[in-house]
Amino acid sequence: MSCARRAREENTSVRPSAKRLKFAANIEEQIEVVLRMLDNAENRSPSCQVLLASMVPGCLGPPLDERDDSQMEVAGIVGQVLEELHAATLKSVARIEPLVGWSGWPNQAGRTQIDVELVEAKRVASVARQVASQRRSALCQAQRVTDGELGRLQQVIRDLEAAQERQRVVGEEVSKVEALLQEHLVPLKEGLFDGEAEARAHVDALLPQILDLHCEDSLKSSFVQAAVLKPDSREHFDRICFQEAEERFSQGLAQWRGDMQALVPVIKGFDRRITETSERHEAFLEAERDAGFEVQRAAEAQRTAEVELQRVQSAADAVNRVVPELETLRVRLAEEKKAMSAFNFLRDRVKFTCQSDVLWPSCCSS
Repeated sequence: MSCARRAREENTSVRPSAKRLKFAANIEEQIEVVLRMLDNAENRSPSCQVLLASMVPGCLGPPLDERDDSQMEVAGIVGQVLEELHAATLKSVARIEPLVGWSGWPNQAGRTQIDVELVEAKRVASVARQVASQRRSALCQAQRVTDGELGRLQQVIRDLEAAQERQRVVGEEVSKVEALLQEHLVPLKEGLFDGEAEARAHVDALLPQILDLHCEDSLKSSFVQAAVLKPDSREHFDRICFQEAEERFSQGLAQWRGDMQALVPVIKGFDRRITETSERHEAFLEAERDAGFEVQRAAEAQRTAEVELQRVQSAADAVNRVVPELETLRVRLAEEKKAMSAFNFLRDRVKFTCQSDVLWPSCCSS
């Protein structure tokens, strides 16, 4: 009781003691802490300040056993507002911490991890781009090789067609000469013609071939002369005309047949080259298809790496955005805890009073 009496005497004293002034300064400091936090209470700051004004004079009043329920109710309202502010801050922290990747402050383990992931994602994406570029270059090279082999195959086919055409032309020429000899030379040689006109017609038909055989002019002239004579009058021409003409025709036919025979291995060689070139071309086509598949796989790997890089980059950007906010919330949490401690200090000393002559601390006068 003596302590309570001394407290009341100090409260009503005209000249407070040094102890009393120190206690009042402590009260004023705690009030400032609480008021700063109440400024964050949207739409409730003025009313909370009024309630706090009802609490503060009682802090200098009677001891704990003389407080009533009304005083405690007023204090409870202010405390509830502070708790709501603290709960909202904790909720914001809980929302942001998973984005940052670490729970301790200022522990940088999570940020270090995401930095490592970002570096690795960039490396993987870079490698994927290089591989995709190499695969595309390999595909282009395979296409060039395939096109080159196809060009060689087409050239061999053209050479074969030219050789076959040459063989066909020579064969037709041989058949033509054989038919010509049978139709015109044999009648002339055996005198199977009626009159000079028919003989001249046989000669005219043979002349182009005689020219092609490069016969001498004398042979051609003798041949014409012998052809128009009657058989009994041209016996002395047979050896020097018809026989020599036959020999020339035989030589020409032999040469053409030799040309045809020489074309046989050439054509076979072209056939063999076409087969070999076709096989190589098919192999190159298969390599080109494989290169195309590799390009597709490399492109898919590049897309996957780019998506992963974008995801990690977005996560890193999110961390960069929320780190300052989280730091602000951490500071606010510390301030809220300090305000709760100050409020508890004031609440334990509260005494509800409406006396107008009680001095309101200067920090609350505004």
